[in-house]
Amino acid sequence: MKILQIIPFFYPAKMGTGPAYVAYNISKELVKNGHEIIVYTSNSSDTDTKLSFRYRNFDGIKISYFDTLGKKIAWDNRLFITPQMIIKLRKTVKEFDIIHLHDYRTFQNIIVWFYAKIYRVPYIIQAHGTTNMEEKKLIKYIFDIIIGNRLLKDAERLIALSTKEVDLYKKMNIPIHKISIVPNGIGCVRHNLTKGNFKGKYKINNNERLILFVGRIHRIKGLEFLIRSFYNVLDSYPNVKLAIVGPKDNFYDQLTNIIDKYKLTQHIILTGYLEGVELYNAYIDSDFFVLPSIYDAFPISVLEACSFGLPVIITENNGLVEWIENRAGIVVEYDNINQLTNAILTLLNDQSLIDEYSDNGKKLIQNYFTWERITKNIEFVYSQIIKI
Repeated sequence: MKILQIIPFFYPAKMGTGPAYVAYNISKELVKNGHEIIVYTSNSSDTDTKLSFRYRNFDGIKISYFDTLGKKIAWDNRLFITPQMIIKLRKTVKEFDIIHLHDYRTFQNIIVWFYAKIYRVPYIIQAHGTTNMEEKKLIKYIFDIIIGNRLLKDAERLIALSTKEVDLYKKMNIPIHKISIVPNGIGCVRHNLTKGNFKGKYKINNNERLILFVGRIHRIKGLEFLIRSFYNVLDSYPNVKLAIVGPKDNFYDQLTNIIDKYKLTQHIILTGYLEGVELYNAYIDSDFFVLPSIYDAFPISVLEACSFGLPVIITENNGLVEWIENRAGIVVEYDNINQLTNAILTLLNDQSLIDEYSDNGKKLIQNYFTWERITKNIEFVYSQIIKI
């Protein structure tokens, strides 16, 4: 198959563990399986820089990068406007067997929808949880009224990460027969890692317990909730540190103010964005992982934590609840400080429970969440649509 992947930004931009990370790994596996993969994306790398090249071939993936208007505005509002892509799509859309759209409310998806309709090329949408209305409700509502509802309605198939995302699609009047559940995956980490490097770099004593958060510094990630709970934990366990790993987003200034308010600067480490071995070192030096989000569709960071044998604590609005609860970690209500405090204390007090969740989490990844397995599921969706 000749497959076009459309996404607002892509490798080697700072992808984190979101849609770009998922699209890259799916594309790489599809190339291994003999498909021709072309990606159209913006040239945004991060809030301050743009990629200098227009075309690259990474791991057999043919990627075209298009100039983005207003790089800071693009990142602050998650709106990557790429006018030159309009011309390219008009010329090339009809060449593809199928088009795979990543994210939902994007400039690129509007253009693809227009030309795919003209040339009758089937497309699927993998929204990665972005159909939720937790923030910027008015802007999202306007988008949905003007074009979003038609974009979803005309898609041949919608990929949901979990049953929670199926419910989001159903709320938007998508019939169940058009929805396929395909979770995200995770690659195997094969680096020779040594414990102690992360703690050594950030001057954390070996006898100190370490709790880890990985994600962008955004309100939706529940960081204030985490810090208020962590403050309570210190009454019983003063010898605990919290590492917050992730790129700065629109909550960073408030986060530092909250840390100052609770006088926690000696107990909380803000590392900024980490990737590769530096990130893996954070996982192997930590005791367990906490992601207390207001909403999270299917966070790769939770799967990464499980792959390293870390028990996890997540909130009930996390798309991974059905996999994690009472198997690889603890689920709490968002903003229930007593519940989160008690969950953290439970793990700090019970090494046998940590060991049980650790073993279960590693087995979970091996059995269900490899990229090979996930990509086969994606290929099956493609084949159903184009009847090969």
